[in-house]
Order: sequence, then structure tokens, then C-alpha cells
Amino acid sequence: VEGVRAWRALRTADGSVVIVSDQSPVTALAALFARLRRRRFVYASMNNSRFTEARSNRAYTALYRLGLRRADVIVVQSQDQVALAQEALPSLRRVVHIPSFAEIPPDATERSEPTAFLWIGRVVSYKQPLCYVELARATPEARFTMVAVRQGRSSDELEALRAAARDVPNLELLDPLPHAELMDLVERAVAVVNTSTTEGMPNVFLEAWARGVPVLSLEFDPDRVIAERRLGVAAGGSFERFVAGARELWEARHDRKEVADRTR
Repeated sequence: VEGVRAWRALRTADGSVVIVSDQSPVTALAALFARLRRRRFVYASMNNSRFTEARSNRAYTALYRLGLRRADVIVVQSQDQVALAQEALPSLRRVVHIPSFAEIPPDATERSEPTAFLWIGRVVSYKQPLCYVELARATPEARFTMVAVRQGRSSDELEALRAAARDVPNLELLDPLPHAELMDLVERAVAVVNTSTTEGMPNVFLEAWARGVPVLSLEFDPDRVIAERRLGVAAGGSFERFVAGARELWEARHDRKEVADRTR
């Protein structure tokens, strides 16, 4: 059913270039459509896992990777992804790194008073939202805000997160918000926090840096840009360093002109 709908959509749109970012057999279907219609086919990677994880269904994985190999070009978000793509599929035709970007708001130099750390994301296992709850529990002197978005129809993981957050008084759990309101929270953040095991180039990192706000990442540091350019704290997978980084950023929250200049 998904394949039929995807084919109909491709036929209706009939673009001169077909761009896909899905990790599914639709990738192969789009490649076939582009070949039959003599269109260019681009695959845009949104996450490192596009080249490191295999689906449980082997046929799905095989079709997905067939689609990648048929792409005229694979567009990736970091040099890390260039290496991952070439290692996973050496026969790829062309891999191009096009860095992600975010608009710098006109009032970016007007700094709001930092009030709390901020985590924004979908409640899925690889984003490890409960690690953020544990960070708040381990850093009672600081304030934490969390915007959690349910993934799919099931609310089990979201309910588990809410239950874990109830006995953490310095953590505020919010429902999803419009983008403009999210950016207001980002502007007032001590740091934007990431607990994921894998990402691409998080838009929220770019939106935070554009507003002079550093990031605090438990594991993920694309191209080591956080550490090398001093754009916050990259803990390298160490929860102890994660907590120490939170304390450092909290204590320095009122004096961050230099880091704001670097992030912008």
C-alpha cells in the first residue's frame, strides 16, 4: 500500500529532480521512478544511522540500499557522514557534503537572561530522553525545561517519561509548541541539551548557535565541531562529564559573551 501511494505521489508531482530522505524501500521505488522517467535522483541523509543501522526486515534493508546505490548523488550533513556512507556502500556514485544552515535572527545580539537548560525532541529510544531527567536529578541547583513530542500513536514512552519527571522538582515538562515559541525558549536557554546516540546535524543546534546559545551533548558531536570550536560541552558519552558540563554552563550562564560570539 505504501509503495502504491508513493508511486502515485511521484507520478503526480513529476519533478525534474526526485529527492528522498526516507530509510525504507520507497528509496528503491523512487530510484526506479527516476530511471524510468529520466529524472535525476538525489538521496538526502538526515541522520548518521542511515548508513549504520539495518532494518529488522532484510528485504527492506536490501531495497533501501539498492536505492542508495542508484542515486545520482547522496547529500550528507557532515564529513562524518561522508565517511560512513563510503564505508557502508563503497559503490555509491557520488557523496557530497552540503552543510546545514539556519537563519540568524535580526536581534541575535540581544541576549535574553538564561533561565534553564532546554531539551527538545521526539520521545524515541535513540534520543534517550530519560538521560535528561537523570541530568536534572543530578544537578538540583539548576533549572531544566523539556519539550517532548510523542512518536507515533502509542503514548507508552511519553507516559513513562512523565512518570519519571514527576519527582524531579527542577524539571518542567512541556507539551509541543509552535516553532516561534520554541525559539523563545531557545533564546532563554542556558544551553540546548542533546542526549541522542545518533543524529545528523540537529537543527536545534544551529538555531541555538544562531542565538548565541551553547549546546551540551552527551554523546553526539558532528565533525567534533562542539569541542574544537568551543560551542558548548561535548561529554563524549561520559555521564559524569555531562553533569560536570551542566554545572559549568550553569555557573557561567550570566557571562557568555565570548561563547555567544563563537556560536554565531
